Amino acid sequence: GDLKPANVLFFERENCISVLVNDFEHMQPLDAYRKMLYESTALFGTHGYIPPEAYKEERKEEDRSIAASHPDIFSYGVLLATLLKGQEPQISSSVQEQTAAMLNGAYRKYLTEGFSAEAPPVLVKIIDKCTKPLSYDRFQSFAEILDKLYSCMQL
Repeated sequence: GDLKPANVLFFERENCISVLVNDFEHMQPLDAYRKMLYESTALFGTHGYIPPEAYKEERKEEDRSIAASHPDIFSYGVLLATLLKGQEPQISSSVQEQTAAMLNGAYRKYLTEGFSAEAPPVLVKIIDKCTKPLSYDRFQSFAEILDKLYSCMQL
């Protein structure tokens, strides 16, 4: 839930750009992080990048099991929207307001509207699917996202 522009690093070496994802704040084994993120009642990550199910006081088992297998699909969609729009999502001033926006779906307006005409339609579709309100309606892996991108390149 913390895949955001501040955690994406770009390195240019000899006409090649490398992209690295970094987050020293949550350095620990991935399984321990998943357990903390989806079984704890506390929120971990950056508001606006955390999936809606993490805001629920009581999380259904299906949310835990599906989301825990791919915790950053939602935040990847937010990251793409942020990069395409050139601005961070509007984060509510209080945790209560942010929680309400995530649970009632108001966050989707920023994520699915207001793209420029130059925004590649495939990326807008990927953003939409990555940020669906229900975890099982999202892509289930990054391999699925790559398949979607690859299929559009073949057209």
